Amino acid sequence: MSIDVFLEQELLGVSHPGRYLGIEVNACRKAFARAEVRWALIYPDAYEIGMSNLGLSILYEIINERADAMADRAYLPWIDMQERLIAAAVPLFGLESREPLAAFDILGITLQHELTYTNVVRVLDLARGQQRLHAAPNLVPRQCAPLRDAEGVAQDVHLGDPGSVDHHLRHRHLPPPEGGDRHQAQ
Repeated sequence: MSIDVFLEQELLGVSHPGRYLGIEVNACRKAFARAEVRWALIYPDAYEIGMSNLGLSILYEIINERADAMADRAYLPWIDMQERLIAAAVPLFGLESREPLAAFDILGITLQHELTYTNVVRVLDLARGQQRLHAAPNLVPRQCAPLRDAEGVAQDVHLGDPGSVDHHLRHRHLPPPEGGDRHQAQ
């Protein structure tokens, strides 16, 4: 079942359906197929908590200002939507592109605090849908707080290319823009 069909069928049966539409002011809809590098910026908690995260908003803007890249957002769905995704075997998807998270080149997950560790595992499970992420995108944690005990997620989270999201933006996955700008790689 396609994600659009799934949303048409299931959206009215969940609480706060607007959190799954990606139509708010300043949402950026770039062509998924045209981007050289596709980022999914994930906040592993409910939309209402993650959408106000300033760091996520800044990274979203920086990436989407570039012609060669696109960023989409994803959040941990509320339990009613999680159940429907699982029942329909539909993987978690980017809010604006409605592409499965497994289709992105890089998954950037905000690790705001240790209480979201189990949510990260749940997001990855939902992203898999019925498939395993064998050819997984790079998983890049955006660490906001000191991580005292990362061993709690070490078995479930494999970092394809570890490092901070900011470092990846500057040095690895986005070439310097022609002519340069304030976000130019150094």
